[in-house]
Amino acid sequence: MARYTALVSGISYGIYHRRTLQKAQVQEKEHHAVHERQRLIAEAKKAWKRKQEGEKDDGELLKLCDNLEARGLGLTEHYR
Repeated sequence: MARYTALVSGISYGIYHRRTLQKAQVQEKEHHAVHERQRLIAEAKKAWKRKQEGEKDDGELLKLCDNLEARGLGLTEHYR
C-alpha cells in the first residue's frame, strides 16, 4: 500500500512541478514579447524621425538650389 501511495504522490508532484515550470516559461515568453515589441516600436520611431529630418534637409537643399538659380549662380549656367 505504501508503494502505491508513494507512486501517486510522485506523479502528483511531477504534474504540479511541470505546471509551475510551464507557467513560468509562458510568463517569460510574454515578458520577452512585450519588450521586443517596445524595442521595435522605439526603433521604428527613430527611423521615422531620421526619414522626416532627411526629407526636411532635401527641402532645404532644393530651396538653396532655387535661390542660387534665381541669382544666376546655378549649375546650369556654369556648365553652358
